[in-house]
Amino acid sequence: KAGVQFYTQIKTVTTQWKDVPGQGVSLAMPTSQKI
Repeated sequence: KAGVQFYTQIKTVTTQWKDVPGQGVSLAMPTSQKI
């Protein structure tokens, strides 16, 4: 269940990235640096 919600958030975030290429990545997904 949590995995599905997380995946949904990822899809939403990636959609926002396309709208705001620069700000979206750094603001929405700071944890990506850990990966």
